[in-house]
Amino acid sequence: MDERIKGLRSLPLEEFEKRFNEMYDPANDDEKDEIIRLFEKGVDEHIMKVDSFIRETRMKLKHDEMLEVQFV
Repeated sequence: MDERIKGLRSLPLEEFEKRFNEMYDPANDDEKDEIIRLFEKGVDEHIMKVDSFIRETRMKLKHDEMLEVQFV
C-alpha cells in the first residue's frame, strides 16, 4: 500500500483524485485508516521539508544582505 501511495505524489490533481478514490473507495475501514495515516505521514514530511527550505532561504538572504552592507 505504501508504494502505491508514494506513486500518487507527483500526479496532477485530477489524476491524483481519480487514483486515490480508486484505492480508497473499495477499501475496508482498517485499510482506509491505514491510507489516511500514510497520507498524513507524507504531509508531515513535506511540511518539514518546506519549513527547512524557508529557514535556509531566510538565512541565505540575511547573509547576502549583511555581505552587501559590508562591501558598500
